[in-house]
Formats: sequence, structure tokens, C-alpha cells
Amino acid sequence: MTLKGISALDAAAMATLTESPQPAWAYDIEHDRIEWANPAGLALWRADDIASLESHDLRRSMSRESRRQLEAYFVAVRDGAIIEKQLTVYPAGEPVTLVCQCRGVRTDDGRTVVLVAGRVRTIEAGTLRAVEALNNTSCMVSLLDFEGHVLFENPAALGTHGFTRPSASAPHAFETRFVDREAASEAWTRLLVDEAFEGQLEVDTREGRRWHEVSADTTTDPVTGVRVILLEERDVTDRRRLERRVHLNERMSSIGVLAGALTHQINNPLAYASMNIDLLEELRADGLADAHPEELRTILTDIREGIDRIRSTVADLAELARVDTGAPVAADIQSVLETAITMATAQVKHSATVERDFGEVPHVLGRRTRLSETFLHVLLHAVRRLDTENASADNLVRVSTRHLEDPDRVVIEIADNGPELSPEQLSQVFEPFSTVAPREDDGLGLLLARRIVTDHGGELSARTNDDRGLTIRIELPPAADHQSERPMPAPRHGGGARRVLVLDDEPGIRRAITRLLDEHEVDAAASGPEALALVEAKDYDVIFCDMMMPVMDGTLFYEKVRESYPGVEERIVFITGGAFTRRAAAFLEGVPNPTVAKPFSRALLRTIVERS
Repeated sequence: MTLKGISALDAAAMATLTESPQPAWAYDIEHDRIEWANPAGLALWRADDIASLESHDLRRSMSRESRRQLEAYFVAVRDGAIIEKQLTVYPAGEPVTLVCQCRGVRTDDGRTVVLVAGRVRTIEAGTLRAVEALNNTSCMVSLLDFEGHVLFENPAALGTHGFTRPSASAPHAFETRFVDREAASEAWTRLLVDEAFEGQLEVDTREGRRWHEVSADTTTDPVTGVRVILLEERDVTDRRRLERRVHLNERMSSIGVLAGALTHQINNPLAYASMNIDLLEELRADGLADAHPEELRTILTDIREGIDRIRSTVADLAELARVDTGAPVAADIQSVLETAITMATAQVKHSATVERDFGEVPHVLGRRTRLSETFLHVLLHAVRRLDTENASADNLVRVSTRHLEDPDRVVIEIADNGPELSPEQLSQVFEPFSTVAPREDDGLGLLLARRIVTDHGGELSARTNDDRGLTIRIELPPAADHQSERPMPAPRHGGGARRVLVLDDEPGIRRAITRLLDEHEVDAAASGPEALALVEAKDYDVIFCDMMMPVMDGTLFYEKVRESYPGVEERIVFITGGAFTRRAAAFLEGVPNPTVAKPFSRALLRTIVERS
């Protein structure tokens, strides 16, 4: 049989292969047989001639890993690639390691086979066993040189990533393998200075994007003795999904525990606000002119107080339920603590007294929603440790903050004066479903809190108090610097009436804003297309735009305005009810426009308009 090469394998090259003292042979992937070999190749495979070689049973001579390697190479050589790799075969039951060059060639009948030409490498038995162990493990293992080119991939890595070409012109395999190129580049920079890397990164694989637990460090290639980078990957996609489901269940459980309490916190002020409105209706029927001014003032004050209490409760609930976009912000830790304390009020109110000892601390770089969850879980754990069946003024939960400059840490401590724990019990505080967990507490809350704190680069620990009770200590790194709330836009011109557009699908909101801004020229639109038509006809000083609307939401309206009327999008002020999608949350964090949360006051609206 003669072989015609795809990659210009001419007669001279074929003659050189035939006369070479190093083994060369052609492997037919589809039929699992060797179809040609030079004399050194025949000797390698213990064959007398081509005929006996063609009937050679490769299942006894080539391991499953070697066969998978050649199958992976076949995909590449079929397209003209030339591959240089290490391959181990077992011609007579004993391992023979070859440093191979593989390329695709065609047989007379047009089939493509893999032409393997290599030199035999002597490897110590211990090293060979190590290589075989790497080939048999389910962990994805790759060796890379310091240019980012792959030198070795075990079958698990080959099956996940496909063949990575080792040529000098190939792209940087480490950085291009991961979706977050910036994070991959930072990890690679650390590896170049002999600093190990561990983390979870999203990976582009042959089956789509997956999450891998990545571990990388410098080591010595056991075969060549050259310094290389050892990259290990484990697929944790399913585990992440499970953790996310557990996290969601835990959040829903927390919200479920608080649901009755929140109903109480809202219903009380709602009841007296509603009753005072009924009273106003009765006074109007009798004639408001005859009502005593002080009585009217008291009624309106009570209504305002009730609405403010409801507003505060809803704002705290929105903080807990806020969509986490993954973008950390400089968070005022005391403000976040107050949110958690308010959310836990119903659990604490009739069970204990909360004492605050807030020292001055810098902002913390983190995710407010996750931090609120953390403090809420710790607070609820503290309350459940107390004797609430016989609640008294002696039950105490103390929340304190302070700043440690060396090391630079913001410290939050939540202490209770519940029962004392033994050293053995203290070691089980963060173990879910342990016997230490207080009543109605499976311990998952503290476990989740610890994970959130760790994700923020902090530490969560527990200690027993000097007298009695337990203290949960949270340490977080401070933000290097922080920005205050977004400033209101600078005035575009002097005083006088402004031209205002209100875009909201809720009729009551449109009517209320129009009444509140009665000294200005106000137009209202119920949908994005209607508002765009008004923007085309008039030049508005400020545009109040609701984020959540059917057909065209605030995000799409902003993009349409920016596209059609450049510069006008800067005058948009977004108004939200606190609940929006992940896409909307990320959008609001990415644009410089002010955002106003419902319900809002007349004073705030007027300030925004007057500064427009």
C-alpha cells in the first residue's frame, strides 16, 4: 500500500520515513488497525510483515487512554494539523513511550489515517505509573509551558476541551479557555511569579459553558524535567446549581419566617392611616370648614406617620429581595445592619432588647443584599438561642461595630446572653442540623452566612462570652474609597417653570406627580411609544421614567431615546417600585442617571425638577 499525504508528504519524505531507525506507522481510527509501518514500526509491534500487522489485535497493545488520544488527534490531523505529543503503547504487554509527530495521510481508497512517527523515550517505571494515573483520573489535567501552550492533556481534558494545538502560533490556551479573560489573565500573571491559583471560573467546553474549580501551580514535568504549569480542573456546575437552589430555599425560608411579622408591621400603621382617612371622609361630608384646624393637623400627621412606617418596612423588604447583579458596591455597614435589625424586629420585639454600639467604621466593598442576609441570619440565630417562652427584659442581643486598623478590618459582632456553650458545642456552631442548633433553627442560616462572608473576603467566627451567651464575629475588608449617593444633576438653567414628562403605566402615579408638580408644565404618558412621540415633539427638562412597564420598559426606553435623541437620555430620572429583573438591576448600576424609589415625597420631586 502506498500513502499520499494531505500535508505534502512527497515520495522523498516517505522514503525517509521508511528508512528511519525510529518507528513510524499508520493507524486507521475507524477500523482500529495499523495499515502500514516501516521496519522499525514492525519491530515495535512485534510483526514480521505488513500482512501480520494488518491483523494485529490492538486491544492488547494499546490502552484505552492511548486510543482516545489518537481519536482526539484524528479530528485535528484530518484538517491538516501536525501534532507533537507523547504516547504510550504496550506492544508486548510492557509500556513503550514514544515522542510522536502525528499527521493525516490518505490511503489509496481515500480514507484518512493517522501517520505516527516517533522516537522511543525511556521513562522510569515510577514516572510512567504517575503518567498513567493522570491518564486514568476523572480530573482534567493539563501541562502548559510558560507561553501558555499545552504540552500534555489527559483524556479527561481532551474530552472536555478537545485537542489544543501545541504550535507556537496557537492562542494562549490558559487565557482563552476561560470566559472571564480578565480573571484568567490575572491568574496567569500570578502563576508566572510562582504563586499558586485556586478559584472557580466559567469555561468554554465542547458541550457549552460550564463552571470549573481550577487549581494551577508551577511544577516539574516528570518526563522532561522542565518547569511547567500544572492545571487541574473539576466540573462543579451541578454543585453550584445545587448550592444556588439551597441558597434560594434558605432565602425563601427566611422570608417565610418574616412574612407574618411583616404583615403585623404593615397592618398596624395601615390600620390607623386608613381609619384617619375614613375620618377625613366623614369630616368632608359635614364640611371641612367647620373642622378644628388642630384636629385636621393631628389626623394628617397620623396618616403621614403611618405611611412613613409602611414605606420604611417596604424599603427594608425590598433591600432583602433586591436582585443581586454580582457587582459589589461601597456599602454603609451600619445602614445594612439597621435594615437587618428592622427585618428581624418582629422576631426580636417580644423576645429581647436590641442594643446598638456602633463605632465609626469605613464603608465595606460588597453586595448589600448578601450582607443584609448575613446579618439577618445571625440576628435570628441569636434570638432563637434566648428563652423566649419566658421572655423578659433580661434577654439581650447586642450589635456592635468597630474598625481595626491593624489588620485593616471592619468588625461586626452580634452577641446574645443565651445559654453557655461548652468548647465541644462551640466547635459545632456552624454545623447544620447539629444538636447545638437552637429551636426552629437547622443551622443552615449560619452556614450560609459564613459562605457569604467568605465570598466577601472576610471571616466569620464564634466565641463564648465571659459571663454567658455567644458572640458571632464578622470581619470584612473595608472599601479603599467610596462614593456617596449619585448627586442630582446640576441645574441646566435658572428658575421658572420646567417642562416635565412622566412615563408610568400606573394611572394613579401619573395623576399624583402631575398634581404635585402643578406649578410646572407636565405631560404624562402611559407607554414607551407614547412617550417617544412626546419627546419628538417637545424639549423636556426632566423625564420621570418607570423601570417596569409592559411592551417597552425603562431600559429599552432609555436606549431608544439615546439612539434617536442623543443627550436627552441624560435628563431621564428612573422611578422604581423596588422589584426589578437582574437585567434592570445591572442597567441601573451601569448608568449615571438618578434613581428614585417609590413612594417618594413632593419635596424630592420638586428638588429634582428645580435642578433640571
